[in-house]
Amino acid sequence: MNAFKYMFAGILFASAIAQPVSAGALNQADIDFVFDPAAGYTVDGLIPLSPEEMDQIEGRYWVTRWRQIASAIQRI
Repeated sequence: MNAFKYMFAGILFASAIAQPVSAGALNQADIDFVFDPAAGYTVDGLIPLSPEEMDQIEGRYWVTRWRQIASAIQRI
């Protein structure tokens, strides 16, 4: 049983450090934005985040992710 727990914890850890891929979530507008300049989509209205905002968002993501992993391991 302990071997199973360690194996499961290893799988959870590996999935946590892997970057999530959501290619199936693309719709036609997303594809046109990236690949079809004639579609008329522009990035003029986008506001880039400051370095402080980027750090804050990234920190929240990883804290939440590690809490989910710890919670899953404790439930085992």
